[in-house]
Amino acid sequence: MSHLWIIIPTYNEAPNIRILLPKLVDVCPQETHICVVDDRSPDGTADVAEGLRLPNVHVIRRTAEKGYGRSVSEGMLFALTHSPEFVMTMDADLSHDPVSIPAFLTAARNADLVIGSRHLGSRKKEPFGLLRRLMTWGASGYVRLLSGVDAHDTTSGYRCWRADFLSRMPLNDLSAKGYAYIYETILLASLLGARIREVPINFVGRVHGASKMSLAIMREGLALPLRMRLRTELGRSPLPRRGENDTIRRLLAEFIWSRLRRTQPSARVEP
Repeated sequence: MSHLWIIIPTYNEAPNIRILLPKLVDVCPQETHICVVDDRSPDGTADVAEGLRLPNVHVIRRTAEKGYGRSVSEGMLFALTHSPEFVMTMDADLSHDPVSIPAFLTAARNADLVIGSRHLGSRKKEPFGLLRRLMTWGASGYVRLLSGVDAHDTTSGYRCWRADFLSRMPLNDLSAKGYAYIYETILLASLLGARIREVPINFVGRVHGASKMSLAIMREGLALPLRMRLRTELGRSPLPRRGENDTIRRLLAEFIWSRLRRTQPSARVEP
């Protein structure tokens, strides 16, 4: 059994991956495997990762539909075939410090999902202006409200999963393409009764390259948590069947009516 697998989705991260992978090899336990899932980066990110020739580093060159969520799921499914104990996800842009990995693994001994929180006793402030910080806090509060998860940072992509719990997640059926995948997975985890904990991290911001955030990704991030919560309130699966075309307007009407008859319990985060 391999102890830990780390999934790193990438798109145009060649300068960063050249720095990140050697750091991970130095910090992580010897049996750690690192999986770079590259979305056909035109800057040669996959070539750089392979060219480093580091031990236990795997590179998946994706040819299917692009997207952060698709990449993470593919990497997770690949990792699960190797029977790990833990599966982590982290960004390639050097904003997630590998030094925090031992804290994740310690917390994961008594949790199914550990979230790296930018808002929980962090030793460094986020390297963004006031507007960006407000957006981050607002998004986290929005997801927290709809998911019922009482966590400080529900939008962090720096996470550690117990593999036995992750194997219960319907990774092939998740609908989010972009960063809404982060919200989708935490809501599903809470519905499956996950024990969720947080550890403080230092978030230093992107070092090289440009953010992948776009208007389409933001729209998906707003719509998907609401849709999932409404479906759950109505007693439906939070994941729509393929080809199903429920509209937010109709779901909202049903939701308002259903609230007169039932309530949804909230998940709690263990201290």
